[in-house]
Order: sequence, then C-alpha cells, then structure tokens
Amino acid sequence: MKSKTSFFNRTVFKKNMTLYWPIWVCYLLYGMVKVPGQLWSRLQQQTDMTAYARDYALYNSLRLEVDVAAIAIMAVVCGMALFGYLFTQKNAYMIHALPVTRGELYVTNMISGLCFLLIPQALVFLVTVVLCLLQGIASVQFLGLWFLSVMGIAFFLYATVCFCVMFTGQLFALPVYFLAVNYVAFAFSSGARYVIGYLGYGLGMNTVPEFLILRILSPMNYLYNNVRFVFRQSYNQETDLMSGVLSYRGLRVLAAYVAAAVVIYLIAYYCYKKRRIESAGDLISFNWVKPLFRWGVGTGVGYFAGVFAAEFLDSVHLHVKKPMLLVLVVAFGFVSFFIAQMFVEKGFRVFCRRRFCESGLFVLFVLGSFWGCSKNATYLEQYVPDADQVSRVEVSLDYPVEYKGDSVRVARQAQKEILSHAEIYRENKTDDSTQIIFYYYLKNGKTLSRTYEITEENEKLSEVLFGEENKADHFMEYLFGTDSDKISKFNNGTLTLDESSENYKDCDFDADTAKKLYQAICEDAADQKLQKYNLTNALKDPEETGEYSSASLSMDFYHVSADWKNVYDRLDDYYTNMGESVETSRPYGGSAYVSFGKDCTNIINTLIECGVIDDVSEIHFLSSGEKTSQR
Repeated sequence: MKSKTSFFNRTVFKKNMTLYWPIWVCYLLYGMVKVPGQLWSRLQQQTDMTAYARDYALYNSLRLEVDVAAIAIMAVVCGMALFGYLFTQKNAYMIHALPVTRGELYVTNMISGLCFLLIPQALVFLVTVVLCLLQGIASVQFLGLWFLSVMGIAFFLYATVCFCVMFTGQLFALPVYFLAVNYVAFAFSSGARYVIGYLGYGLGMNTVPEFLILRILSPMNYLYNNVRFVFRQSYNQETDLMSGVLSYRGLRVLAAYVAAAVVIYLIAYYCYKKRRIESAGDLISFNWVKPLFRWGVGTGVGYFAGVFAAEFLDSVHLHVKKPMLLVLVVAFGFVSFFIAQMFVEKGFRVFCRRRFCESGLFVLFVLGSFWGCSKNATYLEQYVPDADQVSRVEVSLDYPVEYKGDSVRVARQAQKEILSHAEIYRENKTDDSTQIIFYYYLKNGKTLSRTYEITEENEKLSEVLFGEENKADHFMEYLFGTDSDKISKFNNGTLTLDESSENYKDCDFDADTAKKLYQAICEDAADQKLQKYNLTNALKDPEETGEYSSASLSMDFYHVSADWKNVYDRLDDYYTNMGESVETSRPYGGSAYVSFGKDCTNIINTLIECGVIDDVSEIHFLSSGEKTSQR
C-alpha cells in the first residue's frame, strides 16, 4: 500500500516547541508589558478618566512602530534557532540523513516559527480585551486591528527570514541578509538620490524624485511608515478640554504584503529543495548569487566611500570636480570588489585571471552608472518648470515669500540668474554662504525644491528677491500670519530697550496700546521703513547700510480662526514627518517680535501718545560703529 506524502512532522514540531520555549516565552513577556501592561499603567496615572484619556492611553499601547522592530528581531531569532542545523555541515548531514523529507523539515519549521510569533500575540490580545472591558474602554475594535496587523507583519517578516536562510550557510550572516533584503531597495534608491544630489548644484537627496516601487520593495521601512494608528487631538478653548480621535491606516498595504508572503514561502521551499547540503558554513549557498554579492558590495561601498571622501575634501575647501569624484568611486569600488570576494572564498587568494576579467566588466558598469547619475544631475540642475505649469512658488531667503500668477515669472527669473553663475557659486562655497530655497507647487499636484548657496553679492538677484521681501503684504504676513489684515483682538505686549549688551529694560503695555501699535506697524511697513530692521538682507553688506536697532516690540494676539498659517506652514509638504502619528490642531493664539529704528515714526509717535515712553530720547538707537564695537 502506497504511503501518503506528509508535509508536517509531529516529532520535529514537539522538539521545536520544547527545546526553544524560552524564545516564545520572552516574546510573550514583551507583549504583556508593551500592550496590557503599558495600558494599565497609563490608566492608573489618570486622575480624570475621560474618553480622551482612555483613547490616548490605548493609542500609546497599540503603536505599531515598536512592534515592527520587535517582530523583526523575533522572526530572525526563530529562523536562527529552527533552521540552525543548516549552518554546520555535521548537523546538516545528520538531519538530512533521518527518515524525514526536506518538505517536512521546511513546513514544520515554518509552522513552528509562526506559532512562536502568533500564539503570544493572541494571548496578549485576549488579556488586553479583558482589561479594556474592565476599564470601560469601548474602542475594542482597534485591538482587533492591532491583532490583525501584528499577525500580518509577523507572517510576512518570517517569510523573509525563511527566504534568507536558504541563501547562506553561516548563522550570523542571516540577520545581515534579512536587513539587506528589507532595505536593499531603500539603500539603492537613497544612494542614487544622494549621488545625484551631490553632483547637481542646488540639488539634494530630498529633491531628487523617488520611485514608489523602490519604497514598496523595502518592506520594513514601508510597513513602519504606512501601517499605523493615528491619534488626532484638538483643544477647545471655550470648554478648556482636549478631545481626540483614534484611527487606523494601512490595511490594504498589509493585505498586499501578506499575499506576497505566500509567494515568498513557496520560493523559499523551492530554494530549500535545490540547496546543496555541503554549502553549510559558506557565506553564500548558491553560486549564481556570488557575482551579485561582489558587484553589489563593490558598487555600494565605492559610491559611499567616494562621495564621503569628496565631502570631506569639500569641508576643508578643496572642491572635488566630477572627474576626480569618478576616480575615487572607481578606486574604492575596485578594492571593495575583491574584499567581497575574500569573504566569499574565506581567504586572500582571490587574484586570478578570471576575477580580473570580471573586475574589468565591473569597472565598466561603474563608469556607466556614474555617467547616468551625472546626466540625471545635469538635467535636474538646469530644470526650471514653465510658468504655466506652476500654481505657486515659495522663495525662502529671510523668510518664505509666495509668488503666484504673473509673479511666478519673477521667481523663475531669480532661479535662472543663480544657475547662470552655478559653477562660480559651487567652487567658492564657504561657511558664510547665503542659502536661498525655491519651492515649486505644480498644477499636477507634484512639488519640486532647489537649495542654492550664494557666495558673493549679486545686485540683480538682490533687486529681484528683496523687492518682493520688502513688500508690505508679504512682510506683515511674515510677522503676523496669513490673517494679518483681519486681526483685531490683542492681549498685551512689551517694549524692550537695549542700551548695551548688559543694560536693557522692558516697558509693558496693555491690549489697547498693542492694537494701536499694530496699526503703526502696518503704516511703517507700508512706508518701507520697518523691513530693514527685521530682515537680515543677507545678500547686502550690513556694514554699508548701518541699519541696526536697539528697540523691539513683542505682542500677543489672537488669530481670527484656527485656519491661519504662518509663512513656514505653507511648506508643510516638504517638512511632513512620516513618523509622526499624533496630529494636533492649530492654536488661535499668536505672538510677534518686531524690531524698529529711529525712522519708524508711526511706531515711535504711538509709543509716546500711549504713554509707554515720554520722549524718543529714551530709545538709544545704535549706529554702525556702535554695533561693531559691541561685537
């Protein structure tokens, strides 16, 4: 009678569960402390058990960012323990000589690892549900979403571990392979963007376009940033209460990775069937992977070391041009290519005719990739969006100024003026260079930014940029926010008089005076008298202008609504932190700090009329010479 084929061996499974029980017990303890333990502790610290306090405590206990790292560590440890027999030849030959097939070994170890990962999570889930019900927390559905998330993440990451196990015969190479598989696409994308950003003037790593597929192919990083709980909190000034809404993101992302994990498990099983037993102890189990390893290490280390050396030379004011950078990249890459081969062969005898021929092809590959990076950098460096493609531009010098409609052409003109002197600015860059940033918001929803460092005075550029910065509407928005023309409610303020670095005094004033001073500030700004005391005018020589001030106003006020923005809030598309999961509403309160000089007559007269000062002689205005002596 023909015996049926089995893919599960009870004896091996029982041995795994009894021999490696400390692994899943430790993971269970971590889960108990992280979720129900932390939740209980936070609830005990609450004096006022509001719905907001309960939901916020639940959010902190269920945060998945920590779980992704913990599951990854647990998955690797399980793989190292359960497939440990593959890393020494003695154990490998012994296990495979037993009356058990490779299919049974693989499936049994796979199920054992999943049990180590999933059973503790299930126990943690049940204990937390009971705790929530006892504490009156109604948002139990989020516990279910957390449980599905950690199970899905564990299922995928353990599949990655099983895949990596099949490609190495060394125990401690497994975590390295695991990190490489999870971050190689991210590293490749970041490296290419970094090199292109270095080669192009005005570019940077964050300004070079990134492909979504490369982010998806970096699973741990993508899961960390896209599968998460989000807590939106807001403060009601009328009721003096905080409120919050807990939500979840990333269910579709998780489902896609779970589906991919099924395929990865099958590929790992196929690789196990083809794996040579005698590869135990080798860094790489399959011969066809060895060239990929040599070329990958050589390329990565070559570019990293080459750009690092070039940046070091730039820091000591030795500008490295493209030909010299290419020499550095090729030299470091060539050396790294043979060092990688030494690890593969576990010895130093790696110099042979065949390997030198391969290294020649590798050098050609590096030359081709550098040419591609250089061409991309040149294109991106010279690219200026057409005016009809742009919805608005933010140019940040002293502060971000918005250009819309016909004024977009003014911003484009300024950028082209900078690019016409690009080589001079690049070679003469110093620590005192002036930074100018252009942010383009395109009509198709995309964004583009460029950052330039200007090393010498440019009258044409100064005229274009400072002409816009000095406009009263832009300047008032810089001081008071986007609703500056609607502000009518003020609190109080202070006049600060600095006679010297050691001698100053404050004069407080009430809300009515603050409102009158606000009107005076608007008038002096409209007369172009106030701007020079509040803007650094970095492209001009301050020793020539002599525009200094020893007097300043600080004022507290209230915005019309929570929809207000300051000039920096318009740049949120560039500064949004993917790792931030707590979103807070904008407050109504605001404050402004305004310096003024002796020609700001509207402010000075208002201060005298309101009795803040008796006479203008109380203000000691500094000249250029006095300012220099104080320095």
